Parts: sequence; structure tokens; C-alpha cells
Amino acid sequence: GFRFQATTDTTDYFQILDADGGTAIFNVDATNERVGIGTASPRDGGLSATLDVASSIYLGKTGSEHGVINSDDSLTINFDANNNGTDASFNINVNGTGGNGTTLFKILESGSVGIGIAAPLSLLHLYQDNSTTDTTNGIIVENDGTGDAIVQYLLTGTKRWITGIDNSDSDKFKIISGQNDVGSGTSHLTIDTSGNVGIGTASPDASLDITGSAASKYALRAINSSSQGWGAYIKGGADSADTSLHVVDKDAASLLMVRGDGNVGIG
Repeated sequence: GFRFQATTDTTDYFQILDADGGTAIFNVDATNERVGIGTASPRDGGLSATLDVASSIYLGKTGSEHGVINSDDSLTINFDANNNGTDASFNINVNGTGGNGTTLFKILESGSVGIGIAAPLSLLHLYQDNSTTDTTNGIIVENDGTGDAIVQYLLTGTKRWITGIDNSDSDKFKIISGQNDVGSGTSHLTIDTSGNVGIGTASPDASLDITGSAASKYALRAINSSSQGWGAYIKGGADSADTSLHVVDKDAASLLMVRGDGNVGIG
């Protein structure tokens, strides 16, 4: 094969310079076993790095080949590695060269992540500016297996709320707290695939099905605090014989019934 071997280790063992002999285009530091591109003094960044590129890197072949970075193990990217800044960021842009282009993804030194925005205002900030109204818009949480598609909210060591689709219960959407998965315990709110809504029940049998379980508490209370407000409005079906209001006791025996024609039955 073909090999260079230094007889004496130097920091500029092998160099390629331009015509005016300025900054090294390529430099081999045999003393520290590093290679510099665009620098005569390659750094290791405190990570035992062996390659220091003092400029941009262009990957891929225009119009035909993709730029790819492969790693057989973990891959770490450090920015502000010398810890001398407060506003450094990691950026992925499109339709630009150098530091310009449209922001696709950005991580600030504070840890805030922006998708579609260069100045995220919270830990995760997603931004769109379009007229799209179909399923390509917004955020999608998808599960292609037997698990649930969920979003969790957690106050550390205090309370967990879960919202999502219960795959094991006819794909109902649920809101639940105090459990480790959306299918455990009693759902606070359930919407089945037919549109029925259950509060306190995971099996709603009406458009709105409310089940209370607290002692000495009403299952449903409607209050209008306005000085000119009205109370509850209940409308039955289109037929005069349809039931508008039906009150039963604990054994489901009829106590009060109001029909659509105005007839009232007690007992």
C-alpha cells in the first residue's frame, strides 16, 4: 500500500496550502493525531475528536444522491461546545445554503425546540402558516400495533392525566387520570365511535350519558348565574308522543314523564 509515517511528530506534519500559502486547506497534526480541514490547528473539542472542519460540509451529489451520516453506535451533536455563548442553536433548514433558508427544525441552547419556527416560545413550539385543512395539518399521534395512541400530562410525583384512543375498547376516545394507561380505571370522559359522550361511564348509551358515583352529590347540575338567565332547556323528538323528560327512581320505576304533546304523567 501507500503510507506516510512521520519520523518526528509535529503539529503540521503534512499540509496542503493554496497558492498564496495562507490558511491550510488540509493539515495533519501528528503530535495530537488530528486532522484539520480549513485549519492548521485542529481541535478535539474535549471529546478526543480526530477531525476538525473549520467550515461547512456539503454532503451528497446534486440531483442524484443523498447526503448520509451513519454511525454504528450512538451519535452525539454538541453545539456551543466551548460554553462561551447563550444563544447558540442547532438548525435544520431547507432551500438555502450556509445559515440561511427556511427553518424546519431548531433547538435553542435553552432546550426549546421549534418545528417550522426559528424562535420557539416554549419547550416545544410547532408553527404553520398555510391554508391546509386536511389530515396533513397539525399533529398526529399514531399507533400501528395493539397499543393506544395517547398523549400524557404529568406533574412529577403528583398527578397524571391521559388522553387518547383506547385500542382495546372499541377505539373510544378517553380522558382519564390517576392511571398508567388510558384503558385502566374509570374514564372521566368517553366518546365512542358513534359520537355518544359518556361522563363517568365508558359505555355511553345516549348522545350524552352521565353517571355519578359520589355520595350526596348530584350527577348533573345546570346553573345560570345571570340575573336574566334561564335554566335547562329540554326538547323531545318530532312526534308529540315522544318523551321529553322522564324521571325514574333508583329501581328505574317511573316517577315523572313529560311527553311532547304536553301531557304529564306522575307515577
